[in-house]
Amino acid sequence: MTSRDWFCLALRVLGVWQLASAVPYVAMVASSLSSSGTLDGSDILRFLYWGGAVTAVGLFLLLFSPAIATRLYPEEGGLGQPSPPDLPERLLEVGLRLLGVYLLVQAVHQLTTSIVSAVMTAQYSGVSWHEQLFSLSLSDLVASGIYAALGSVVLLGPKRIIAGLDRLRYDAERDAYVPPPIPASQLTEDPK
Repeated sequence: MTSRDWFCLALRVLGVWQLASAVPYVAMVASSLSSSGTLDGSDILRFLYWGGAVTAVGLFLLLFSPAIATRLYPEEGGLGQPSPPDLPERLLEVGLRLLGVYLLVQAVHQLTTSIVSAVMTAQYSGVSWHEQLFSLSLSDLVASGIYAALGSVVLLGPKRIIAGLDRLRYDAERDAYVPPPIPASQLTEDPK
């Protein structure tokens, strides 16, 4: 399998995970229907915002994973199997790109959760949702921004990260420890 194939497979697994994450929201709606027989507005809003967003991201990753993989690995049409010395670096690149996608998904999830929380709070407090939305917690917005920035950097620059990691790794010639010379007088003395 090529790096493109591995990345496409990993994106699909991440999409299935996102769809599985939507199950609690479906269970919440089913529970609400079984207990009261009807859905009130808050249950529908919670499902549409949280469950709908998670489902949309999961479906997007499932359906568009070949297109995303092709965009990130454009020249890899007929490369075939990577050579054994090249394999670890290519797998690390695929893993880093997948981590970047995951961080972007986390950014969307964090932002969606903050928005839904603000809208739900506005619904119960009587404040307009516009006012509540503009009073979002700065920490939530910063966390979403950090997730998005890190995800973009890791997704778009894995080769630079790998090069940086290579520089940090132990290099026998560069990092070899050479003990200081021992004076001849200490070599002949008997340590008693």
